[in-house]
Amino acid sequence: SLTGAYLRGEKAVRRERTSPCRPWGVVRLRGVRRWNLDGLDVEIPLGAFTVITGRSGAGKSTLAEALVESARAALAGAPPPPWVEAAEGFEGLSAVVPVDPSPLKRSARSNVSTYLGFAPAIRSLFAASPEARMRGYSPSRFSPNSREGRCESCRGTGVVRLEMVFLPDALVPCEDCGGAGLNREVLEIRYRGLNYAQVMEMEVAEAESFFANVRKVRVPLRLLREIGLGYLKLGQPSSTFSGGEAQRVKLAAGLLMSRRRGALFVLDEPTMGLHFEDVNRLLVLLDKLVAVGHTVVAVEHDPWFAACADYIIELGPGGGKDGGKLTACGPPERVARADTVTGREVAAVLERGGGPR
Repeated sequence: SLTGAYLRGEKAVRRERTSPCRPWGVVRLRGVRRWNLDGLDVEIPLGAFTVITGRSGAGKSTLAEALVESARAALAGAPPPPWVEAAEGFEGLSAVVPVDPSPLKRSARSNVSTYLGFAPAIRSLFAASPEARMRGYSPSRFSPNSREGRCESCRGTGVVRLEMVFLPDALVPCEDCGGAGLNREVLEIRYRGLNYAQVMEMEVAEAESFFANVRKVRVPLRLLREIGLGYLKLGQPSSTFSGGEAQRVKLAAGLLMSRRRGALFVLDEPTMGLHFEDVNRLLVLLDKLVAVGHTVVAVEHDPWFAACADYIIELGPGGGKDGGKLTACGPPERVARADTVTGREVAAVLERGGGPR
């Protein structure tokens, strides 16, 4: 089995670099004083993949919080938070994007196509069909948020609430629109033989071929397939994503929408709940972000994941009052020579074939 191959050492968590790491700057946090961080000084390279690791309670999440708040303050032209003495080097950043496995916070109508921003391109294709042009339909007509196009029975949500007497209310598919959220007139319009609801029922891998000649749709679909989400349906509600799916969709959205070089992505324990194979797919996406000039910083315990970074920051040596100190930092090969918990674990991973390639 796939899991067995990883456990036997036939496969490993490793990062296949698409290009050499070329940091284009460095940010410096000086005098970070919060919880068990007592005047911590740290440097983080820009345009690279950094992992903040260490034992539980060592101060990893606090350091990540300091980084996010300092970056946001710098982008707003404000001083760093009062518990950070100085923050330098943030001038080249274009955005800060915290990413965690929490549910995607969008409307009840949010789905794969709307979250990644290619729904308007699909609606334009339907609006350009001869029948839609004859009827005078605009692209917005194919949105469940549109009063002209939505199903009034469910108000575009595709579901109706069924009141139960002794049980919690249940949501069931709308009988009038079949769960599509659009009215019958809109569903009469076809693009290449399919109506809008049928297109939304397509899986990403199938839709990539269907929209092969439509770049605005093909590119995000290809990215989703490459990171192991080819099984998602275009119209799958965002609320149904698992933690790992939500995290990868957020990263994919950041890669697609952060056109300017220099966005800072900060991840909180990204491998939690992921299979080994999914971790490798996540690393593919992180490498794509770094390759185009973005910066990725992840708080993580997994030594296999840490060994794949360009730069490691280890806090410790213990947790709580025994943590909060910088015990090792540098590329994985340098940290592997340190006589620390992470150093020994990373050294073992590198010996077994893990790490960047």
